[in-house]
Amino acid sequence: MRKVLFLAALGLLLAGIGAAYAGDIPRKRDPELPGTGFEGYPEPILIKVAQAGFKFLDYPIGARTAALAGAVSTVAGDAHSVFWNPASLGFIKGRGGEVFGGYTKWIADITYGYGGIAFNVNGVNAFGFGYMMVDNGTIQGAKVNSGNPEGYELTSPFQLKEYAMSFAYARKITDRFAIGGAFKMA
Repeated sequence: MRKVLFLAALGLLLAGIGAAYAGDIPRKRDPELPGTGFEGYPEPILIKVAQAGFKFLDYPIGARTAALAGAVSTVAGDAHSVFWNPASLGFIKGRGGEVFGGYTKWIADITYGYGGIAFNVNGVNAFGFGYMMVDNGTIQGAKVNSGNPEGYELTSPFQLKEYAMSFAYARKITDRFAIGGAFKMA
């Protein structure tokens, strides 16, 4: 048995080391990209563009979440848990519910609003629904144009809005343990 556990641990260790050194798959630089200073680099070089998606899902929901810098995975009994830790909905006090909402205006005309409801049905089962909307304001469009001295040309402005909904369920197993899950659409 020890030999099997040792070989399994060794295999996991080697797989982890291999994954750490795998890195990104190199690709060639697009010849249409503007700029100079790439001539000395051997092909292929890595160009990372638009490496983040759905970042608005990390925005803090509620004052408590913002004050704790998003470290709210262990906060129990709060309706905001619809977004962060659905299992903690099982610890909502009593057989009632909670409603929450908020609106924040950031710099650069970015605004976001959120709201939701969570309720404890029978002291054991809890359900929740949350909604979030982000308006990134008006953004000036641009596209690559190597014939232009700046390397780009402006296109028409556009507006970007993002939406997310979360449906959550939790079941309280003991006074200290609950399980839960959420279905999110963004």
